[in-house]
Amino acid sequence: MAIASQTYVLPQGIEAFGSTKRVIVDIVTSGTYATDGYEILPATLGLSQFYDVAVTVKSPASTEFIPIFNHTTNKLMLFGSNGAAPAALVETANATAVAKTYRVIATGI
Repeated sequence: MAIASQTYVLPQGIEAFGSTKRVIVDIVTSGTYATDGYEILPATLGLSQFYDVAVTVKSPASTEFIPIFNHTTNKLMLFGSNGAAPAALVETANATAVAKTYRVIATGI
């Protein structure tokens, strides 16, 4: 599923450390979640390759999905409780309403 929009939150958008760059962006997702997550490509953030990507919820609510970046697929995936305790997290169901703003910090070249 495509990302609805993105907003750079640093005045310069990208910080450089030698050949390594760090990009900090706010990503606004569309209204519903698609199985396997939202694709975020390095080129979308002005990079050619990711070294690391960290994701947090910008304005968390009392009940929240946990964002995890899948480095194999380059997708922002959302996970939540399966209703049992203790138990592993499960991916958010397809078409779940999750219109949110996520803070993404990507390091790469």
